[in-house]
Amino acid sequence: MLQNLKTFHKMETGYEEIRSYISDVLQELARYLNQQRSLLKFDEKTIKNGYLEASDILAWKGTEDALVTIGLEGLERTPDAIVGSSLADPCRAYLYSRYCYSINDDKAIDELRHKLQSPQGFVAARERGYLFMKGLDELPVKDFCNRQALTKYFREPLDLLADWLTKNNESLRRAAKVTGK
Repeated sequence: MLQNLKTFHKMETGYEEIRSYISDVLQELARYLNQQRSLLKFDEKTIKNGYLEASDILAWKGTEDALVTIGLEGLERTPDAIVGSSLADPCRAYLYSRYCYSINDDKAIDELRHKLQSPQGFVAARERGYLFMKGLDELPVKDFCNRQALTKYFREPLDLLADWLTKNNESLRRAAKVTGK
């Protein structure tokens, strides 16, 4: 029994080291993205809660909500959501709108989605408030252990979303103005 307890503690310690490694990679990525992007600022403090995100157009239509938020979620399940033999619930990248969440009109939100071309590789989301999302593919263990490869794994979908948001900012605003409230 004592041997099993020692094994459990070693596993627990190893898991926490992995979580710390992932957190360090994400914090470094957030700082890098914040230097590269003027419109979006990623909040490092959210990483400990299992997501990394940045918002655009705060206080949309006089609300306390941002028009859109881009980010990664499902990080609290790491490393199982990144590496594993079966990714039942992977990390995902998303374009979310708390403002759209507050609109209780699914048809209007669907119309908004159809007016906007989804970012490359993303699909229209079915969950309320989410406009588009993409499940991240399983990352090979050798890439997970490579800090640059892991950073790229997280950075690429965020870059796609940020570029999409920059390109579609005005059309998104126009489409959202006629949606809902």
